[in-house]
Amino acid sequence: MPVFEYKCEECEKIFDVLVKTSDRDQGQKCPHCQSEKVKKLFSTFGIGRNSTSRPCGVPNTTPCGGGCGCGM
Repeated sequence: MPVFEYKCEECEKIFDVLVKTSDRDQGQKCPHCQSEKVKKLFSTFGIGRNSTSRPCGVPNTTPCGGGCGCGM
């Protein structure tokens, strides 16, 4: 099941929803204020990694620069 990211147009909170394929076109509600005025955001996707890379995906042998937030 895909995870979609939404932003509430009322309270401006961003939230994720795990959506069944059959429910993809159903309206979503903001879990914070229950508003139905939400907008689906364009989000990045996750990738797998192996034990030779950091959480950001950069190999352990290369400095990541710290801009990704992995803390390494």
